[in-house]
Amino acid sequence: MTTIAEPFEARPPPLAQRWRRWWFDPDPPDNLGICRVLFYGLLLAYYLPVSQVGWGSVPDSFRNPIWLFERLHLPILPDSGLGVLVVVWKLSLFLSCVGLLTRIGTAVAFFVGFYLIGLQYNFGKTDHMTAIVVWTMGIMALSWCGDAWSVDAALRRRKTGTRPAPSGEYRWPVRAVWLVMATVFFAAGMAKVIQGGPAWAYSDHMAISLVQRYYDVNGPPPLDWGLRVARHPCLARTLAGGSVLLELSAPLALFSRRLRRVLPWILLTMQIGIGLLMDVWFTRFMFAYVFWVPCGRLVTGKKNATTETQRTQRRAEAAAPL
Repeated sequence: MTTIAEPFEARPPPLAQRWRRWWFDPDPPDNLGICRVLFYGLLLAYYLPVSQVGWGSVPDSFRNPIWLFERLHLPILPDSGLGVLVVVWKLSLFLSCVGLLTRIGTAVAFFVGFYLIGLQYNFGKTDHMTAIVVWTMGIMALSWCGDAWSVDAALRRRKTGTRPAPSGEYRWPVRAVWLVMATVFFAAGMAKVIQGGPAWAYSDHMAISLVQRYYDVNGPPPLDWGLRVARHPCLARTLAGGSVLLELSAPLALFSRRLRRVLPWILLTMQIGIGLLMDVWFTRFMFAYVFWVPCGRLVTGKKNATTETQRTQRRAEAAAPL
């Protein structure tokens, strides 16, 4: 008996299959929903006492627009307009956190937050601590993050009596945040390698930086350990080289489940150490670490049954003869 072979084009290569599964394997909505609550809750707590009002009255001679504001022709609004935007943004962060009118709230939080966060960078130094916040808000605005752990979900469940089924729509936003964070760390490491070369780690750069930060005009860091490290050149160089190695290794957490359990938290520990030794805090950057926590599994106390069943079937298919 003859059989017609399936066309080669109809069989995606295994790498393409794994890539699609990595992004779009069905997940329950709980993990994404809890990440939404934590992320926007932390943002709201941080920015609640912060006001961008005042930038509108800074003289034009101090303005040096960043390229996004320049390319998009975004004006610097007067303080009266900024005051309205600040209220709208904080309200949108609250709505995004509790999950009421989630699609509208997350969209407003992204667009208004993009403007208000970027506003201060038109008047001086820019940093890399807030870009991940803007990217994450954009990802959440495109996602179905309000389908669980939200007022919207409670109202919908009360009306229909059903819960959303597991879907790839609840998986890809979390993976996208992982990708952004890994890219940021890798880019930071590559910048040190390309611009500083081996001298960035094997010179006295780290020791000098630790001493400078301790005697900064804003006051010393919380701990004086930086001065102690600076007295030992080998220790300071090891610290510098280890930080570069960790940053370059960040993308490995995307592909290895074992590294995913430890590497993000080693990076978080490194950033906390920078804050304690050099008084440089990545507070808003740290909010994105909530996406590395298996929130849904920790809160519900159970794994994704659909995903586990699919993994069992794949193992059986891989073991079966061709």
